[in-house]
Amino acid sequence: MTKKKPNLTFATLASVFAFASICAVNAQEVRSVFSAAASDPRPQVESVKMYPEFIHLGEGSTLVIRLSHPAPKGGAIIGVGQISDGTADTLIDTPTSFTLKQGVRKVEFLIRTKRVANASTKIIFCASTTSPVDCGSTNIKSAKLNILR
Repeated sequence: MTKKKPNLTFATLASVFAFASICAVNAQEVRSVFSAAASDPRPQVESVKMYPEFIHLGEGSTLVIRLSHPAPKGGAIIGVGQISDGTADTLIDTPTSFTLKQGVRKVEFLIRTKRVANASTKIIFCASTTSPVDCGSTNIKSAKLNILR
C-alpha cells in the first residue's frame, strides 16, 4: 500500500491560516475577558438565605448573605432591602447596609420580630452591592421569611 501525499493547494493553506488566526484572536479575547474579571475586586452577592424560613411572630430568624468572593482591601458595602405584605413594625433591628471587612465573604444577622397583629406575614429580604437596593429587580438575590400567626 502506498501512502498518498496530501494535496495542499494555496486555498487549503489559506483556509488553515485564516482558521488559526481566528483561533488566536478569539483566544486573546477570552484571555482579556478573564483578566478583566480577575482584576475586578468588587464581589457580588452570591446568595441570600433565611434560617429558618418559617417562624412565629415574636421569634427570630438568621439572614445569611454570601458574596461571590472575599471583600477586597477597604471592604465591601452591602445594601439590604425588604418587601413585606404585613405591618412595617413587625421587624426589630433590620440592617439597611453594612460593610464587610477585607477578606470576609459571609455575614449573618439575627432578624427579630415582635407581635403586632395576629396575621401571617411574608417578608422578602434582598441584598446587593449596588445602591439603591431594589428587591423587585430580576437579577437581585433574595430570601423569603414567612412569619406565621
